[in-house]
Amino acid sequence: PGLAAAYADWVGVAHRAGIDALLIARHIVFGPLFPASESDVAVVVIDEETYRTPPFRDTPKVAWTPMLAPLIEAIDGAGATVIGLDQIYPTSLDRGDLLPGFDRPLLKAFYKVGRAGRLVLGETRLSRQALSPYPGQVMAVGGNRNLASLNLILDRDEIVRRHPAWFREPDGSERASFAVELARRAGRTPPAGDFLINYNTGPNDI
Repeated sequence: PGLAAAYADWVGVAHRAGIDALLIARHIVFGPLFPASESDVAVVVIDEETYRTPPFRDTPKVAWTPMLAPLIEAIDGAGATVIGLDQIYPTSLDRGDLLPGFDRPLLKAFYKVGRAGRLVLGETRLSRQALSPYPGQVMAVGGNRNLASLNLILDRDEIVRRHPAWFREPDGSERASFAVELARRAGRTPPAGDFLINYNTGPNDI
């Protein structure tokens, strides 16, 4: 059994190394799979620069919600087919004992875009307990039908090479992964099962 396990580990290492080498080779020979100029996908990044820039600087993330509302509305107004928000805001200042009405701009944007089927929020699940957006946000966006899982599949070397298509819920039902749900709403046909990620290996090739 020990020899069989060692062989299986070696095969796994070789398989993962082969995938990585082929991705790099493809990029060297052919360039990006889809050049950024030809992509119909745009990514709005909240990164370290965002945290250092007013009005986000020195502002707790729970207080960012009014600033996210015009962002969602602007992306929708620009003609986006579907918007995915992978930032989870599980708490809220919009409570009777704190700041009632604080999240109203965000909830209005969620209601407008989400009820039209153009907004998907993310949630993660570590076990049977999910980390989900604040209940008021889920209600505004149109309920669980507009939630999708952000969980990823880590290989044994803790690198993400494959993407899950579906996740099984504790009640036995299945829910599409975040990327698959966005692809479906954009009119694409994603793979039926888990799939290898065709990485564009250039730093600006999304």
